[in-house]
Amino acid sequence: MTRQHSREVDRQAGLTSPAGLDSTEKSALEVQAEACKALGHPIRLFLMGYLDRRGEEVGSTELALLLGISRASFSQHLTKMTAAGLVIPRRAGKQVFVRIASSRIGQAYRRMAQALGE
Repeated sequence: MTRQHSREVDRQAGLTSPAGLDSTEKSALEVQAEACKALGHPIRLFLMGYLDRRGEEVGSTELALLLGISRASFSQHLTKMTAAGLVIPRRAGKQVFVRIASSRIGQAYRRMAQALGE
């Protein structure tokens, strides 16, 4: 099948190439890609699962101890997850508390984990 024929088949099926996306669609895909990249580390996947199971804010010190990593390392993971919109940190004095950004994020995580066989 030629490239031109392939594009015509896609067009007729209602499929568009990434270059044909409008700005809203492209923006939504970029947000999704950032979230997927942020979940691309076992520690961050564990954190999502742990925060989802707890269903409440958890202190960063507790999380770092649980993971057996330094607070600096934990901070780097937290920064990536926060930038992707997966979690929300809250500072209280010197302590930072973390929670999943929304119930929909938690639900998406659970569905992904279930689909991939946890």
